[in-house]
Amino acid sequence: MVTHSLGLSYLWIDALCIIQDDPEDKRREISQMCTIYQNAFVTIAAATSTSVRESFLNNSKVLNTRHATCTVPFTRGRGLESRDSITISPVYAHKTDVFPLNKRGWTFQEALLPPRLLVFGDLEPFVRCRTRNVMKRSWSAIDYELSTVYPRRIIDSVARSQAEESGLIVDTKGSDLDSIWRELVEQYTLRQLSYSDDRPLAISGVVDFLSNTFRDKCHFGVWESSPVTGLLWKTVPLEEERRSVVNLPTWSWMSITGPVDLDCVVYFDRPEALVKWDDDPSYSRLLISCMVLRGEDVHARMEGIGSRVLIDSWSDFSEGSAEYRFLPEEQCSFLVLARETNGHFLALVAACYGDNVYHRCGVAELNIPSHWQLGPREQIVLV
Repeated sequence: MVTHSLGLSYLWIDALCIIQDDPEDKRREISQMCTIYQNAFVTIAAATSTSVRESFLNNSKVLNTRHATCTVPFTRGRGLESRDSITISPVYAHKTDVFPLNKRGWTFQEALLPPRLLVFGDLEPFVRCRTRNVMKRSWSAIDYELSTVYPRRIIDSVARSQAEESGLIVDTKGSDLDSIWRELVEQYTLRQLSYSDDRPLAISGVVDFLSNTFRDKCHFGVWESSPVTGLLWKTVPLEEERRSVVNLPTWSWMSITGPVDLDCVVYFDRPEALVKWDDDPSYSRLLISCMVLRGEDVHARMEGIGSRVLIDSWSDFSEGSAEYRFLPEEQCSFLVLARETNGHFLALVAACYGDNVYHRCGVAELNIPSHWQLGPREQIVLV
């Protein structure tokens, strides 16, 4: 109905146009998501629907139940046909953070990649495009100042030059890849997925867009141009238990469920390690040349320092969960990756599984004594 009303001939619906029980068809179509959304004339966002089985054209939301409205009759001239009325109501501050659409992982890239969105909200439709968050389609008492279909369209900041050439003004919250990716990851991981295995898939369209724009490559959420910063993620406290995502490397934020953040990157000064991928075609193994500190040394109080080397640490899984992987002090290692602006260091907490192969367990902030900093670098494999 909506497509016909817009005068368009073709409608693409992912739940119908992707054969859901055909892995090969899903793989093929998911690889085209960036192209599909970017080249759509308009993307219809059924913001209030929790599934494809729910309608989005019938809304029973009322504008304001907290404050009364007042309907005043008046006459514009003579005769019954000239009688009319006007309704006076308080301004309704509209917010969209409660929309089901903003909580689903698979709808994340739908809010970023299309040139424009036609959003069917709880009160009325509105339009979102590359230059403005909300454009009302009719006069109403609704204030959309606080309303967006999260995440904000920060991805358009990478197209600043093209926009300026065409006379457009875009919101450039951070035009470098690290800034954009940090916010995208943090917002994406807040969303829910029915199947945890979809974690790397539901953001693949955004990855393709950024790869083409920045001429960079991304492997399991870490970019080749900045692998050190891509490893400095940590988990956010979560009520329910986190789980591993199968067949993904432990160094990737995609390998666990639940929200993560990259706020460590804010204090990043310079790398202290050399990180690259080995020759494995799966890109799941990292070769890291770095300072490797023994857990028993890091946890011990060092003479002449006056404080512990370990300032703070964050496990990838909450303590007490089935997958909690922090090891006893004498069994864990610290892989030093970066120096912070305050002179401290950021390291991965890891467990060695033989042959110099490590699994990630968490991340830590260290106060490394100066005479340690001159120590040799080791090359290890992180999987």
